[in-house]
Amino acid sequence: DNSSPTVDAGADVVAAAADLPVTLDATVDASIAGVASYAWSQTAGPGTVTFDDPTIEDPNATGVSVDGDYTLQLSVLDNSGNSASDTLTFTYDSTPPATPTIDVVATDDIINAAEQTATVTVTGGNEDGSTVTLNGNPTTIVTSTTWSYVLDAAAITAFGEGAETLTAVATDNAGNPNAVDGTRGITVDTSAPTFTSVALDSDEYINLAEATSSV
Repeated sequence: DNSSPTVDAGADVVAAAADLPVTLDATVDASIAGVASYAWSQTAGPGTVTFDDPTIEDPNATGVSVDGDYTLQLSVLDNSGNSASDTLTFTYDSTPPATPTIDVVATDDIINAAEQTATVTVTGGNEDGSTVTLNGNPTTIVTSTTWSYVLDAAAITAFGEGAETLTAVATDNAGNPNAVDGTRGITVDTSAPTFTSVALDSDEYINLAEATSSV
């Protein structure tokens, strides 16, 4: 048997600290001679990736010393002495994204009745590549560093009258949430002003004597 085994180290991995340990998912075909040994190793990267058992087909990556891109290699030897290998990229990111920002809402952070009817588009900024939710709702990606969200009339009505806080949460490609949420205080004022009518004397004029007393 002079046929080398077929080795696929698996899909590239992007992982956050909360994802560890990560189980690698390789595919190996050495059906003719059978597998004699597996050997996982790190061939490049800024730090060190550790495995629970680098001598099995699908070990767990249990620890990564620093953030960055690592090349992990699986080498396979079959029982006839033939060997083959394949690599994958393991990207580790344990750093939370920057706090997202929320721009001024409705030009003055006050939503009036006309703006409620027309809907209000909230915009803001975010770390490159991160996604943002506003009050728990997914926003629209405008560019890699900006987002938007439309507050419709129903959403504004649900706020009620008075003070309200908008909260933006960013999540990066590795799944890390921001350490500090972005917030902006706004006011909802959709009620028309009220006035009180005053009853005048029967002639509907106020003379000097009436002005210095009461009407």
